[in-house]
Order: sequence, then C-alpha cells, then structure tokens
Amino acid sequence: MDEQPLNIVLLNDPQQLVFCGKDAAPITLTIKNEDTREAVEVRVNIVRGDLLKPADLTLTQDELIGGGYKVIDEGWLECRLNSLSSWVAVDEWDNYLDLGSLPAGDSVSFDVRLNVPSNNTDNGRMCFAIMISSKPETQPQIRGVTIDQTGYDIYLTETETATASVVAEPGADTAVQWTCSNPAVATVDISSGVITAVGSGRAVIKAASNQNQRFYSTRYVRCSEPDYVAGASLILDSSELDSIIVSPATYVTEWRDLSGNDNHLYAEPSYKPRTGQQTLNSKNVISFTNSRMQTAFNVFDTGVNKPYTIFVVAKSSAVHDTIFFSGTAWASNGCLLAFTEPDNNMSHSWWGNDFVTPNGTWNYTDHHILMMSWDGSNERITVIDDNDFTGTGSGKDLTDGKLSLGFIKDFYGFDYELTGSIASVVVYNRLLNSSEIAQTKLKLKLKWGL
Repeated sequence: MDEQPLNIVLLNDPQQLVFCGKDAAPITLTIKNEDTREAVEVRVNIVRGDLLKPADLTLTQDELIGGGYKVIDEGWLECRLNSLSSWVAVDEWDNYLDLGSLPAGDSVSFDVRLNVPSNNTDNGRMCFAIMISSKPETQPQIRGVTIDQTGYDIYLTETETATASVVAEPGADTAVQWTCSNPAVATVDISSGVITAVGSGRAVIKAASNQNQRFYSTRYVRCSEPDYVAGASLILDSSELDSIIVSPATYVTEWRDLSGNDNHLYAEPSYKPRTGQQTLNSKNVISFTNSRMQTAFNVFDTGVNKPYTIFVVAKSSAVHDTIFFSGTAWASNGCLLAFTEPDNNMSHSWWGNDFVTPNGTWNYTDHHILMMSWDGSNERITVIDDNDFTGTGSGKDLTDGKLSLGFIKDFYGFDYELTGSIASVVVYNRLLNSSEIAQTKLKLKLKWGL
C-alpha cells in the first residue's frame, strides 16, 4: 500500500542540547502527532555525530570543521518517559526508548540526559542527533475520487445536491469533504454536498477524500438569475419604464408587450391607471383605482379546451377586486381572478364554477405571485407561499381572447374594479409543466423581492 510518512513534530526543537557535568538536570522534549493517522509506535534513538552527514545537522559549517567536537560514547546518552520511569540507554537501533502509540493530534514528552562516567576527564563539545521514528496505523487506502455530475447550472436561491464516488480498498473511509472556490457565487455544505446559489457567476466545487485529501475531484458551478420560460404570448413589466406610455404626466395610456407579439394593453380615456405612485422592491408598479386596461387583439387562443397559463404579480387594497378577466362577458363566457370578502380569500372563477382559496390565505395588503391555468378540466391558483389550491369544474371555453386588467365586464352593474397595483403579467397559450412553473415563479420572486 502507498503509505505516507507520519507528520511527527518536535515542538521545542533545539539545535543544541547543553549538559554541564555529571548528574546535570535532564532536558524535557515534547513531540506531537500532527497527522490524521495514529502512530501505533514511536521510538527515540541517538545517532553519533560522526555517523551523520553535515547536511543532516543544523550546525554551521564553521562549527562542523573547527568546533573541536569529540565523538561521544553513545552509551552515555539516556532517555526516560517521565520522572517515575527508569533511564534507558539509546545507543543502538536495537536499544531505544519506546514511547508507545500516539493518536492523531496528541503529544508526549520525554527526558534526555548525558550520563557521563565519574572517572571521565574529557572536556569539550560533543555532537549527536536525536532520531525519532514512527509507524503509522495500517489502514485501507483511497485510490480515487470522482464527482458524479459533469457540472451544475443553478438559479439564484435554488439548491442542488452534488455527489461523489470514491474508489478505495475495502474498509477505507469513503466520505468526502466539499468546498467551493467562490462563496460569493455558491456555498456548499461540507458533508452533504448541497450547493446553494447566492450570486451570479461561476465557481468551482471540490470533493476531497476525508481520509486522504491528495485525492479529489472538481466541477464548475454556474449560478444565474432565471429568465422567463420561452414562448410567452404576453409579458408586461411595470419596471421597464420604456414600455409605459403616459399622457398626461403619470396617467398610463398604453402598456407595451415585451414578448414580441405586440399584444399591448390600452386604457380607456376616462379610466387610466397611474405610474410612479407606488413601488415594490424599489421598482415601479402601476396603480389601479377606478381604472382599466385591455388588449386590442386576442392574447389567448379561443375555442374548445384551448389551454393557457397566466402569472400576475398584484396587490388588492379592497374587497371584491378584479385583478384580471378574459372572455366575452362574465354572464356568458369568461374567467377571472378576484379578491373576495369577507374572509381574505382569492376567487378563481368561471361562470357557475367558482373555486375559492381556504379562508384567510390571501393577505390583500401585500403583493403576491398568482397563477391561473386551464386545461379543459382543471383550475388552479398558486400564491407565493407555494400553497397550491386546485379544484375541478366544467369551465367555459373563451370566445374572446382579449385580456382585461383591473375590471370585469358585464357583471350586472356591480363595480368590481381593482383598487391596488399590478407589477407583472405573463401569459402562455399552453400548460406549463412543474419545472417551468417553478422557473417563472422564481423569476418573478427574485425580480420583485417576494
């Protein structure tokens, strides 16, 4: 197996040990296992200075050449584990001080002395080296790490889980640690691999073996703000001021379609909404009070069971407010989304086929993302807290494909106009799948800070 040396460090690394005569006080040295593996055996030996190469010593060249060093009798050098232990001569590889095992992160101290015989009259300096040897625990080895996915494209605030495969010998630690090169773009949980997009840009995630970080794998992460799903038949955005035509001053006469289909909305001369009166997330929204807008051409395909999906970011400030309506007339063919009293509900209705959210789910003082879709048998409304309310009914096939904002047509003289504001409207002449719905909702959520 490809074992690497243990990282054993002498904490009080002395260049020279100074002893003064017989029975001089011993010196205490401390070593630490700074490896991630256990040292199952640690030994201390002494090596004579004349058996070492000059490069192995930390003495200067002048000291080596002219220092007057004597070759010591190795038997004079002794070690012990502590003051209660016996001194052990460490003069040969077979004669050593056994410090036992040393777990990762732990340290151990031992004493060293120069036990000069009483009848020795030599004087001068002596050169020797203390050698510490260790043996790592035997463990199965890591052979490779590969991130399973080829890369990641994640929308802001969304998450995705990265996984990695580890090739290893039986019994090895196959866990990995995850890191990211750019936390301003993406963060990653160190153990689970869950990536969270926090800013637009690119980053690199890394999965490294928990047991041996020499083995790792990397992948790119691209984080971006989502765009609208392709194929919209109408896009209205009140923050795009160039799409709002006013006359006079802040009164909106035309709200231009940004989808490229030219399904612009126009205000009746006496019922113009206003711009610049309210904001949402520091962006302009259009205020509706006794005002209404309608398309001149069909936004929706008409006919039996023609599907559609519509998103609106709106706020109602009063009860019985119509946010949008489509159809010839409410009493014949039409559908609407309206706020109703008295229980803070949102009504999603066809003539004779109302579906109302549970009581209290609609806070009409706040802006919400609302969705309404039609597939011939199902009706649906969704609010920003991701509570989905679904009902079924016969519905009505639209004979008029125009879209009206802020009012309902022909409701027996009742005034159900919107008192509130609208920030965005997005219409599709098809049913969006769950991922497309989530993408569009996230686009609106991020744009409007909801």
